[in-house]
Amino acid sequence: MGRKIVYQPAVGNAPTSAGLATIKASELVQGPVVADNVEFTGQCTLGDVSRIRVFSGGVPFINMDMTEYNALFQRFSRNNTGLDLTSKVLPINYFAMDEKGQNERDNYQAPLNRYIELDFGAFSAGSESMNVTSLLTDQATLYYPLLLGSSMGIQASQALRTYDSKMGGFVRAFGINTTGLLRFFWTIGGVQLYNGVNGVGLLNQEIAETAVYGQTGKTTNFQVVKVNPWYDMASPDNNIQIQTDGNWAGISNEFFVYAVNPVGKAGVGVA
Repeated sequence: MGRKIVYQPAVGNAPTSAGLATIKASELVQGPVVADNVEFTGQCTLGDVSRIRVFSGGVPFINMDMTEYNALFQRFSRNNTGLDLTSKVLPINYFAMDEKGQNERDNYQAPLNRYIELDFGAFSAGSESMNVTSLLTDQATLYYPLLLGSSMGIQASQALRTYDSKMGGFVRAFGINTTGLLRFFWTIGGVQLYNGVNGVGLLNQEIAETAVYGQTGKTTNFQVVKVNPWYDMASPDNNIQIQTDGNWAGISNEFFVYAVNPVGKAGVGVA
């Protein structure tokens, strides 16, 4: 049992300052893929990438900004660190980074016919191009990942407001900006996971848990929190409410969910 590597040079349109680069499905090896590593050959680095999207059948199963993605890596990666934003290689991992064995990690794979979109901020564009190295496995596909962030549409200094996640899958983790978060409520599947905890409480919960695993502290106030056991995001009583103060960044603040869809469950992206 193991992996193999497929190298795909000069894929997609060249990254441009404050532009969009797309790597088409026809440019990527398809099959039981557990990761794509996108290499930038010019001036741009990971710090110039503002958003990552990966689609299957026109539906996004990854859609998150770099702050969310970096926080996810810091919480789930086996080396307990975030991304090096000066690097020229963007790892897009579909496998479960926190599973203990490689075979178990590789049961999580990208759905077929994926294609990649990357948004870039402003950078000094040179002679830009991209290469992709894909990792394939011979493990059976058990789960497809869903890594989705979306604007909560909630202003600062608000009494309780409701956020509708509009997605399916079984949640493994969520992410939220803790700055200006006064109260956080979440009921799902008839279970009240959080009953009014504030942003400091969420930070303290994760600091305590990550210390057990020897993980480093957070580098930003966007906090990724693991959920165990998994709950079905499609549950009809899935209800998220928050209260904010004046330090909340406003409607641009996103709620991020890391969920998985078992093979055979309908859909891979937003409902």
